[in-house]
Amino acid sequence: MTKSRKYFPACFSGRLSIISVFIFIIAASFMSPANALSDNQKDVRISSFKAHYYTENDGRNPGRKNDGTIKDVVSKLQFTESVKRPSINFSYSDFNGINSYNFYGVWEGVISADSEGQSVKAHFDVSKSDVSFYLNDKLLEKWNDVSKIVQFSLNKGDNKIRIELHNHWHTTSFNVSFTDYQKLDKSTAVEVFKGIDFNSTKSIYLGAYEASSRNPGENYNEILVTLPGSPEPIFIFLNSFRAVNWVINNPQNAKIVGIALRGRSPGSTVAITSPAPVYQLPASKNAHKSSYDIQAFIGKNADYAFTEYGFSSIIIPDFFQARAKDAPKRNDSISTSESPGPGRTDKYAVNSFVESLVVQQQNNPVTRTRIVKEPSLDGAFIKGTWKGYVDVSKTTDKSFKISHKGVRAELIIDGKSVWRGKNSRENVYQYTFKPGRHEVMFVAYPEEDSRPAKFDVSITDNAKDLKYDQLATLLRRLGNFDSIYCGVEKSKSPDRRVDIRLHDLGKPVVLFLTSNQQVVWDFRNSDTDRLAAVVTSAKNSAGSIKNLPSHVPVYHFFNLAKTAQFIPVRGKRNIDNTFKSAALQILALTGKLPAGFSGVRETDTVAVPGIVLEREKYRQIGFADVSPDYNIFIEYPDKIDIVFNPVTTKFIDSNSSSEFTQTRPIKPEVQRKSWAEPLGATEDIPTGAFRAYYFDIFNSGLPKFSGIVEDVSISSTSTKRNSTGTASVDDHGIIPENFGAFWIGNINLEKEEEMEINIDSGHSATRVLIDDKVVNGKTISLQKGLHKVEIEHVNNWHTYGFSFSLTEPQTLLAYEELREQLGNILPRKVHTAYVGVYRSKSGDNAITLDIKNAGKPVFLILASAHPVNWVIGGAGAKDIKALLVSSTHSKSKIKGNIKQDIPIFHFPMWNFTYQLKSNCECQGSYYCASRDLFDTIDYVATITGQKIDSFTGNYSAKSFVVPDTIIDKKQFKALSKIAKENRQAQAKCEGPELTPQYLDKRQRKQIRAHPSVQDALKAMKLIRDNRFDEYIAYMETRNRNVNQNEIKEMFLFQHNYFAGYDPSIAYHMIDKKMYEKIIANKPKLTIPLLLKKENLKDHYIKVHMNKAGDRWAVSFIR
Repeated sequence: MTKSRKYFPACFSGRLSIISVFIFIIAASFMSPANALSDNQKDVRISSFKAHYYTENDGRNPGRKNDGTIKDVVSKLQFTESVKRPSINFSYSDFNGINSYNFYGVWEGVISADSEGQSVKAHFDVSKSDVSFYLNDKLLEKWNDVSKIVQFSLNKGDNKIRIELHNHWHTTSFNVSFTDYQKLDKSTAVEVFKGIDFNSTKSIYLGAYEASSRNPGENYNEILVTLPGSPEPIFIFLNSFRAVNWVINNPQNAKIVGIALRGRSPGSTVAITSPAPVYQLPASKNAHKSSYDIQAFIGKNADYAFTEYGFSSIIIPDFFQARAKDAPKRNDSISTSESPGPGRTDKYAVNSFVESLVVQQQNNPVTRTRIVKEPSLDGAFIKGTWKGYVDVSKTTDKSFKISHKGVRAELIIDGKSVWRGKNSRENVYQYTFKPGRHEVMFVAYPEEDSRPAKFDVSITDNAKDLKYDQLATLLRRLGNFDSIYCGVEKSKSPDRRVDIRLHDLGKPVVLFLTSNQQVVWDFRNSDTDRLAAVVTSAKNSAGSIKNLPSHVPVYHFFNLAKTAQFIPVRGKRNIDNTFKSAALQILALTGKLPAGFSGVRETDTVAVPGIVLEREKYRQIGFADVSPDYNIFIEYPDKIDIVFNPVTTKFIDSNSSSEFTQTRPIKPEVQRKSWAEPLGATEDIPTGAFRAYYFDIFNSGLPKFSGIVEDVSISSTSTKRNSTGTASVDDHGIIPENFGAFWIGNINLEKEEEMEINIDSGHSATRVLIDDKVVNGKTISLQKGLHKVEIEHVNNWHTYGFSFSLTEPQTLLAYEELREQLGNILPRKVHTAYVGVYRSKSGDNAITLDIKNAGKPVFLILASAHPVNWVIGGAGAKDIKALLVSSTHSKSKIKGNIKQDIPIFHFPMWNFTYQLKSNCECQGSYYCASRDLFDTIDYVATITGQKIDSFTGNYSAKSFVVPDTIIDKKQFKALSKIAKENRQAQAKCEGPELTPQYLDKRQRKQIRAHPSVQDALKAMKLIRDNRFDEYIAYMETRNRNVNQNEIKEMFLFQHNYFAGYDPSIAYHMIDKKMYEKIIANKPKLTIPLLLKKENLKDHYIKVHMNKAGDRWAVSFIR
């Protein structure tokens, strides 16, 4: 049977205070599941329902005869109970141990009618389940996986109702109600509400996605709302996505002038102890996220607003009353404003609080009232309320530091509940106040009866974050000083203090302080005589520094890199938030590297400095030589976009510069000369080749390598430990994340040409200059003659790989055109040799192929993720009749012993592979590092008309002998078996309901018919069927300004991926969140679809049709 339930403020569970107990007793009289309250349809009476709960193993897919009709499925009764209505809500096995997937519920009750043929509406909120509805032992309707309203007629007298639910999901969410509230559209509602004076009415907005079912007994979609006493009438807005049975508890008999009920799913109800009109309004889009849509109905925000994904009860706090009788006598020790509060006729304290504390005194609750500067209490209490005004003349960011032990608290600003917390040591909430006066209220309840509680609130203005140039200017005024960096992750102390033990270094010091969690730096035990300044990353201006002499300035610099470790942890892939990063920031700000370092993960005391930093210490973190001398990188460490956009300071100012995005072309504000001049590379520029320079970008001195190279192409290969054993370095003696490079060379064109720019850059930044001008975009038109090409490149990853080339553009072919052209070129008998890699293992990205004599003409397919310089040789090279080259990141190059007239087709294939058998893992979804060769064989046959005869491949390589593995009938059968096993493993990993072979009968017709889904299907079909002109027209009718050349290339790439998939079959895989967005016509949608292979059973690809505005495109393919 159901356990008795307790109701608390939202997130305020635990034992009840005395007042809360009184509220609970009143509410319990009508909250028991067994005590039925009739829904509001006239002339009918609804009894309570007898609920029978079973378990049955009937599968996980609604609509597949999993509705009680399969005789082999055995149902086992678990227990029965009396309930108010057919309603259930729980997850997994949280309802008396019944597994949600196996839940089967039956509800039986009686509806009585006073007249024959009385019409009644039943509202069903249904999800992932099969439902049957019986009236007088006759089946009225049976359906699955969709909410609906069923209208039916009653016989005079008693009518038997039976409702069955077979659930098939990890959550069970079901609700039935028999309601007929007055329905108002928006315009009608506005007119009706004009009859209510909302200036003298308190409005409440409560929003939830669904009722919470976290605690035992909270399984009936109910939310208990307890109202406060109020001299003004109250209007309540109740909003939810799923059906909610709202229960209004009004212990102080406040006047309720109306209730607006809104829900995306049908059947929400309201139970109330006093009569009040209930209006059904149109559903809103974001019930649990926003309360601002209330303005459209009443012209103002709510006096109290609370929104959360799910909750089961809430106590509405006392309203912020602007009446003179609320104000106690002033405490003369508190400084107050002489300005009256809004709506007040007397003078009232501003930037302070009226405290109303209910305490137990001689077995009676007593309310104590006074004015305080900030909320605070220490000891037993029943309830605490603090109300005050915050008055600001300009936009101000404030931090509320809230310490609470044994207390559950809520912060309400301008009527909106913005923060709630239960027993915790400390929380910080930040809020931006616009100019004007704002209502601020705190409400607190004890976590347990008679338990001493502690509650303190500190309100401070947020610190001003200095920009680089501002801070550098301030530090320069201090003269000659050393810098010390000190970082901790968090404090061990209960009050978050960290005691700094600063030692005299014999000269002035600027101390840079950082922490991952908020700490209070305490200088009471420091020698501060030579402390010139403190720079901290803390955002709180008042609470971060204690006991510091007033003459020592404190500067706030939020972007200071945070770390407690001198040497980065193993596996750190870039320099972000490492001491190297912080040292370079300090170098840029002060002109020299820090002289000391202190770092502790968790502490209450830190000695400063912990390490005196000399040259050998810096060598341990990758600084080969510490020198203040100028070089081309030292002023602009790490981010090359700052080199492109010089500013007046030495480092990036994130407050004024837009964030660098790798995929966005860089447009420099200032035209700057390249790195050629400081490198001495302006003379003897090679033609048809490049002069290359490779640097350690964080160290001065000569380049690690300079010389003539044939191509702009390099990648990290083997690594070795340096002499200190603490940092990995590449063959060039450069730590990969320190790697920078510059190439300069001339190209000579015999005619005017449009050239294609191909770049593969990874985690890095690159700038290209042609004839001293920065080049953005993928193509450039060049005149006949000599052209200077320069490339600047900086890496920011634990490996590096980069390539650049200028090539003549080649139009991407549709796979049908490719197949046709190959059919005209290749002889009838040909050996199709497939070679696949992820990347080259060579430093110059080359892979040498030794082609063996196949005894017949050869069609060679070369596939890779990163571009490769393929060097073709061997006795069989003479037999090559055509090449298909695929590189998904950028174009590969072909070199070696190959005839000049051999046709080469550049055709990117995302579904290439480099291994015979995929290495797959279940990681929530089924992830494979590479595809099965079986999939690639089928795809290659579709796009080329040729069957792969041999396979050669590996993740990376320097050379191959081709062919390696012959694909004969035996090998093909083995590959087919591997592919089948992978599909079975995927079904086991992701669940059968996510695999396409189970989707034939689960497609929701009303979802598929929705315009957004139809648009997605139409756009996909146009891409799949290569109808580009129609596709462009389809886009243009939606007023999209797009570059047709770019759209054409992406269109063809996607079309080529869809090769061989049946145009008549497209399944959608829409979950609850996606369904909500589709129905709401969101401007951004992602609709997952599955496309079926024409010639292979149970062979599919997953496609995400992505909508941005009115434009559809493919955003994901798997």
